[in-house]
Amino acid sequence: MEDAVDMREDIAGFRLFVVYDGHAEQEAVSVVKQILPNILASHLQDEADVETGICKAFGAVDAEVAKSLVEKEIKESDLKVSSGTVACIALVRGKELWVANLGDCRAVLCKEGTKAHTISVDH
Repeated sequence: MEDAVDMREDIAGFRLFVVYDGHAEQEAVSVVKQILPNILASHLQDEADVETGICKAFGAVDAEVAKSLVEKEIKESDLKVSSGTVACIALVRGKELWVANLGDCRAVLCKEGTKAHTISVDH
């Protein structure tokens, strides 16, 4: 299965919810699911602005995944790096909510009896 979800209770004072939508193989989802929470926690602690912390964490995760998959390709010469993943995260602290996505994984906000609203933008 190429998709996964994750939830962490305390990532730098936030609750973290993640949906991963893997493409081709499970490898990228496995790597990202393993490293995203710690990298995100580190950047959220270092940055006063949550949005900046999220953006820097996404960049760091992207670089780490590329490095990890290339290293694996070198070790296993028959491996073709074709695996990938998009992700959507939600960070909750008290009554505040931050949502970020990478790729076409969308966040939708809804309440019973009301219309659903897409709150992320594909990119």
